[in-house]
Amino acid sequence: MLTDKELSALNNCLLGTHLLLEIELNVVTEESSNLRSRLHSGDDLTCSELMALPYSESLAVKKITDTNDIQWLTAYAITNGRDLQSLFETSEFTYLTLFIDNENISPQFKEWLIAYDLVDAFQSSKATGITISFPEKMNSTNVEINMETESFKVNLAGWIKQEEAESGENAFYHPNTEYFKVIREINQHETEFIANSGDLVKMAEKHSVTYNQLNEEDKEFVNFRLDEEIFFISYDDE
Repeated sequence: MLTDKELSALNNCLLGTHLLLEIELNVVTEESSNLRSRLHSGDDLTCSELMALPYSESLAVKKITDTNDIQWLTAYAITNGRDLQSLFETSEFTYLTLFIDNENISPQFKEWLIAYDLVDAFQSSKATGITISFPEKMNSTNVEINMETESFKVNLAGWIKQEEAESGENAFYHPNTEYFKVIREINQHETEFIANSGDLVKMAEKHSVTYNQLNEEDKEFVNFRLDEEIFFISYDDE
């Protein structure tokens, strides 16, 4: 599970654009493992020793752009990922990457690997881990994307309907179930909220019994869902 500091860094990523789902092979020898231990203990390594540190090779990678898929995978990464860090960049983006250990791969997550044609690489004898990379910032002004957000009023009942429709069957899986309990309890007292303002978190603290009884892990997830940036509304506001 991500730490508070890592979660804060993730919240600042460009989550509305895409993410990279990757199957990796970690190459670690006894020598490279010893060098890594020396580096972590504060030793200064020579250039040749730095070149001999453990490294990873990509077996397969997919760029995920579907909004609903990004939302589900991000939520999964929060509760099952570790060690969010900056590992690479492209000409267009700098990325933050986290690791999903094999023991944290659920049957439902494997369904996503099947959907994105990654399951064969994952089940190969070479695969040693999964990474998810999130765009932290743009490196090129030529990237055609508008990430500016603004505050605007949103009809809460309509927003709940949109969230349920976009989540599909994932709405019935924990911890998404807790999120929808909280937001419905808010709707018993409020009819609208201000998008991209932190409004929903404040309302949850004020109105939701479920929210105030959540354990730390579930509350971090619900906070993330309540405070995620909203770029557009697709429901029909009646």
